[in-house]
Amino acid sequence: MDGDKRKQSTDKNELEVELAKGQVAVTGNLEMPMKRKFSILSIIAVGYNITNSWVAIAASFAIAIKSGGAVSLLYGIIAVTVAMLCTGLTLAELASVYPTAGGQYHFTSILASRRWSRGLSYFSGLAAVFSWITLGASICIAATQALMAIVIRWQPTYEAKAWHLFLVYELFNAVVVVYNIFLTNKTLWVYNAGWHTVILSLATFIVITIACPARSSTEINSKDVWSHFVNGSGGWPDGISFLTGLSTPQFMLSGLDATLHLAEECLEPERIVPKAVVVTVIVGFFTAFPFAIGIIYSFADVSASLDTPTGYPIYYIWEKATQSPAAATVFMAATFVVSCVALNAVHQTSSRLTWSFARDEALFFSRKLVSLSMPSSDQRSW
Repeated sequence: MDGDKRKQSTDKNELEVELAKGQVAVTGNLEMPMKRKFSILSIIAVGYNITNSWVAIAASFAIAIKSGGAVSLLYGIIAVTVAMLCTGLTLAELASVYPTAGGQYHFTSILASRRWSRGLSYFSGLAAVFSWITLGASICIAATQALMAIVIRWQPTYEAKAWHLFLVYELFNAVVVVYNIFLTNKTLWVYNAGWHTVILSLATFIVITIACPARSSTEINSKDVWSHFVNGSGGWPDGISFLTGLSTPQFMLSGLDATLHLAEECLEPERIVPKAVVVTVIVGFFTAFPFAIGIIYSFADVSASLDTPTGYPIYYIWEKATQSPAAATVFMAATFVVSCVALNAVHQTSSRLTWSFARDEALFFSRKLVSLSMPSSDQRSW
């Protein structure tokens, strides 16, 4: 018994010395204000629901097609996966030692020299907060475009105005914000429903990847797929066009750090979070890459899809490949549902990060934000 007490005291002293090297208070290991409820499967489900790599490829398909074609898309997925795997392994290693909601900015504070620690950690945290706001906006746009594409496809006489899309976009954001503020603690079953969304996403991915090439009557030349570069950038060099086209593959893993910011709600964060980060990258590649190949081999002139009235090129390709408007619409409906779940998950994750940043008094009205974030055992979103 005395040995256990001495060991705990030694561990605490070592931790305090280690944390003293940073300028922010890494509170994820000592006293936890948040209820731990995420298991390994739950946290993997959150990571997958946010990234949903094949859906991200479908939503941003037009960018890669304009900037390099299939070459940018397919080789870009490989290149981005290698880069993000290296990033993920680094984050996983750091998260195994410092499992906190702050993630990168806590790591920066601890690892940087004392002279630069405060400034670098602040800008790292600020960049992380704004990047998650941007990610939420992009997913909300994807959900809006998916819904409006279905409406336009089945109501050809409807003329969508820019302000129509803006209102739908704001409506989605408002609904998710209201849900996170007032209903999260009353609908804990939603956390258990996360795996239902994962199953829906994976099932849709499998059906699309198999059905589109199988139903398509088009013969595709593999040499054109893997070596024909299409520069539709309007005069920029091929290199710049390729880098622009990487926006699509990069989007598939934009939320890689999501699980880091939920560390303080995991049962064993030092074990669970690193695994979840790496699994997110691996699953992302093995869904996005086969999906992209299946789509490219389903329709010969993918550039023609850019002129579709729906404004959603992948919808056009699905319809032409399956030769069924109904099937393509079912795929779009599934994409819309998955995007809405991802939007909710992004709001929850970004609220954890913002709460952590406010806890370290790095934002205006930090004390107010922290008090709003913990009305009981769980924090709210804002």
